[in-house]
Amino acid sequence: GDFEFDLKSKLLSKNKVNISLTTSEILIIEYLSKNLNKEISREDISDLLGEGMNLRSVDVTITRLRKKLISDKNNSFLRTIRGKGYMLISEYD
Repeated sequence: GDFEFDLKSKLLSKNKVNISLTTSEILIIEYLSKNLNKEISREDISDLLGEGMNLRSVDVTITRLRKKLISDKNNSFLRTIRGKGYMLISEYD
């Protein structure tokens, strides 16, 4: 399925159907989209989300977001970089 994140409207869609996102999910996907194919640390994401967002909260939010980014082939475009952070990839191998 084709995903698209519109940075201006902050809308995520798959095959032109909008996907509901929380404020935290929007902030994360926007940041990862601007840093496509680059490793982003959990700490950077925690800082982005502000006070009260510990690393465990980041992991939970990423898990929810990952489920929304599942391709038609059952792969997620949101990768975990073990012990480091996360990466949004532009294409799945």
